[in-house]
Amino acid sequence: MSNKLLIVESPGKIKTLSKFLGKDYTVEASVGHVVDLPPSRFGVSVKDGYVPAFHVVKDRKDVILRLQKAAKKADKIYLAPDPDREGEAISWHLATLLDIDPASDCRITFNSITKDNVLASLENPRPINYALVNAQQSRRILDRLVGYKLSPLLWSKICLGLSAGRVQSVAVMLICRREKEIMAFVPEEYWHVDLELKTNKKETFILRLAKENGKKSEVTNAKQAEAIAAKVKDANITITDLTENLRPQNPPPPFITSTLQAEAAARFGYAPKRTMSIAQKLYEGIEIGSEGQTGLITYMRTDSVRISPEGLKDIRDFIATSYDKKYSTSKPRDFSTKKGAQDAHEAIRPTLPSRTPAALAPFLKKDQHNIYTLIWNRAVASQMAEALNKVVTLEADIDGLVFRAKGSTNVFDGYTKLYKTKNEDGDTDSVDKQTLPLLKKGDKVTLKNIKKTQNFTTPPPRYTEASIIRTMEKEGIGRPSTYASIVDTIQQRKYVKKEEGKFVPSDTAFLVNEVLETYFPDLISLDFTAKMEKHLDMVEEEELDWVKLLDDFYKPFEAELEKAENNLEKVQIPTDVICPECESIMLARMGKTGKFLACSNYPDCKSTINIPDTLVMFANGIPEGPIHLADKISETEEMEEPELLDEVCDKCGSPMQVKTGRFGKFIACSNYPACKNTKPILKEVGVNCPAKGCNGKIVEKRSKTGRLFYGCSNYPDCTITTWSLPTGKLCPLCSEPLVWHTTKKLGKHIKCSDKKCKYKEESQDK
Repeated sequence: MSNKLLIVESPGKIKTLSKFLGKDYTVEASVGHVVDLPPSRFGVSVKDGYVPAFHVVKDRKDVILRLQKAAKKADKIYLAPDPDREGEAISWHLATLLDIDPASDCRITFNSITKDNVLASLENPRPINYALVNAQQSRRILDRLVGYKLSPLLWSKICLGLSAGRVQSVAVMLICRREKEIMAFVPEEYWHVDLELKTNKKETFILRLAKENGKKSEVTNAKQAEAIAAKVKDANITITDLTENLRPQNPPPPFITSTLQAEAAARFGYAPKRTMSIAQKLYEGIEIGSEGQTGLITYMRTDSVRISPEGLKDIRDFIATSYDKKYSTSKPRDFSTKKGAQDAHEAIRPTLPSRTPAALAPFLKKDQHNIYTLIWNRAVASQMAEALNKVVTLEADIDGLVFRAKGSTNVFDGYTKLYKTKNEDGDTDSVDKQTLPLLKKGDKVTLKNIKKTQNFTTPPPRYTEASIIRTMEKEGIGRPSTYASIVDTIQQRKYVKKEEGKFVPSDTAFLVNEVLETYFPDLISLDFTAKMEKHLDMVEEEELDWVKLLDDFYKPFEAELEKAENNLEKVQIPTDVICPECESIMLARMGKTGKFLACSNYPDCKSTINIPDTLVMFANGIPEGPIHLADKISETEEMEEPELLDEVCDKCGSPMQVKTGRFGKFIACSNYPACKNTKPILKEVGVNCPAKGCNGKIVEKRSKTGRLFYGCSNYPDCTITTWSLPTGKLCPLCSEPLVWHTTKKLGKHIKCSDKKCKYKEESQDK
């Protein structure tokens, strides 16, 4: 019996693939990269032609030993990491470590983890594609050149802990520019003049002023609005124009990576990283009843909207058998993939349309079901008939003042039976959403009321996770595999934070962006960044040598780096705040936790004062003169000495003290760093612990990742914990804690904290 070894990236695929392949195959996982650049040093020899100093990843040694042991027993080895550049590079590293000839037929790829797709791939192995490897290696070295050369400059000139990236810095730049537009925005006044009209059948509707003497109406103040109202209040009003059109509405294309991330963020509030993690699991396989571990979607990192011929056939056959024939199309619908896309993989779609969201609901977690439903609905809807809307436009011309309204009525739902686009920007204006009465040209109507509404123009909206991803994709910044990590990184680095779901840049972001725009304009130019992505594509297509690509980038970058090092002063701006200790001038500086004031007499005086995060100082760059802060910084915001407590450390006997960290205040040993004993400051929520015989109180706690949860103050003697606020009672069915829960359907109500228990109480106030 032959023994074949198949190596994939993720352990999550092993069970699904083993089911297809049987006893002749052993399936192992590399758990991602086994070889990479060193984490704590530059690792690229620029003088020797950008030779990377690859080394075995620290926590992959046991993985490599396991793979080498399995390889010795195998008659044939197939390398099957993900079907992209990164997967190709991992295959090359595995071939080197396992002594496999890269030119042999050792590499296979599959776009979906289904039996037919996997077996077809095994019938057509190929050598490792060095062009793909070189493209990935070029990207990795480019990012290393930028990160390891630019970050030390930011450390020395702004503050320690900062980072810059070839793509992440462009994303931060976009967010900073948008914030500057918002800050510079001056609202302009404008008015709507609406006529509330009544037909002879007592039906009411609204017409809005649209034109004045043949030109677009511009009412900018109350006086103009009053004049128009006075002109029409006694007029005889007749419908002077009425048009009816049937407007076809085509479905959107199936999802690509960016549109899936954007839609999941808009509909469910999912961060891109979370969406991709869910999609990865759907791709690798879910336990589906008697089917076992099954891959449910095709590969989720793609920039192409095309669907493979077999995928199109499956979808069209499903539509034909599951819906009335009017929902089918005479031929497959094609969508144009945007210019510059790699088009390496088809769009994201279900592996089998017959696995409907309803059928899979019992087997999927809620977030998995949400993402699968999105993908399934959009892919199937993309091949359904267009929707038809009847659009009616009414106009009334009153002495040159044209009042107008549009109404839209759905005549045939078509693809919208399955998929309706989420309107992220809010509802359409009520005037254009109304249902208009049945009228005809020449009908007379009665004026019921004149409504004059003052409005002001609004600034451009801040970026959301959805809109920043759409912008990056539109501008050609990054690739599908990078969007989630970019959005996650700029938040982790505290360049931006989310307020009401929208990105707000920090002062650190403004400062770093100012430095980059001044000294490295090419690096964060949209054109330059998009062009670099095209050059990487050219390396993949063997149209450009990867060493030349790196050389053309690094030489001018190195010159810019030297210029910045020589000309840029350390950011510490004089202010009008006087040091409370020695009466010297305080300097505005940046630190790891934000901005603060430091005494200019340092190190003789180490006095510091916090600057509130809400005070934006560097939106317009580095100030040329002193900053006026005295009237904005109160003495109560001085950095106080840690507060000593009467409590002593149970490990070393030193006094305990209150300190402030990433997640707020906590209690720590004053003998730090010799003793690192810490404990949280427990905040009671006014609820008694529901455990029988326990006299503890429910308190707020934080997980290692910073997530809020609730537990008993008597821990570890009492281990009651919940993610939602407990009610102080136990479930009558299973004796687990009852918690408060809120949904749109039920409002605020009580339910059991055990997900397996279905106990709920009617909606009520706390």
